[in-house]
Amino acid sequence: MDGAQVMERFREWDEQLARHDRIEVGLRRGRLVALALMSLVFAGIGGLIAVGASGSDLGMGLACLVFFGGCSMVLARQAFRPGPAAVITSRDIASPLHNWSVPWSAVRGAFVFSTRGNHMVTVVVDPDWYAAWVNEQTVVKRLLARVNRGFLRVEAMSLPGQLDAHPHLLAAWIDARGTEPQADAVGGVSPG
Repeated sequence: MDGAQVMERFREWDEQLARHDRIEVGLRRGRLVALALMSLVFAGIGGLIAVGASGSDLGMGLACLVFFGGCSMVLARQAFRPGPAAVITSRDIASPLHNWSVPWSAVRGAFVFSTRGNHMVTVVVDPDWYAAWVNEQTVVKRLLARVNRGFLRVEAMSLPGQLDAHPHLLAAWIDARGTEPQADAVGGVSPG
């Protein structure tokens, strides 16, 4: 994709936001279904290993069965969950799947975090806003947020992987708007 095509896509998103005050990004559901089925196969293999096994083989088989069985359920749930994976308005960026939203006033930029072929758009947020958000979460989410902060070395919220949009383009678009002066951000609309 050349620079002109990138700028055209940015203009399309800007216009959609200006006209409808909403951009919805879905998931690549086909890929999630394929990953769920692959996990289910590995869970089945773990179950076959566990049948008639003893000692460490039994433990390994049960671990595979539980881990990959759990993965297949999570992936299937995501694949068949109705609605968008990300919603962007003039007020905030939201992940209904992860049940969070960040006001544009707290957005400081965005980047793509990639691991093993999975690309996640990661929204960098204001440290004070992040600290307040973390304090409102459950103990498990607070722990995961601290691990995430330590790993990424920045306060950030990740949109789901497998978005039905080019992750690098979406991150660059959010980054450009998150680093603009807030009065001029998001198509000239002052965020709330």
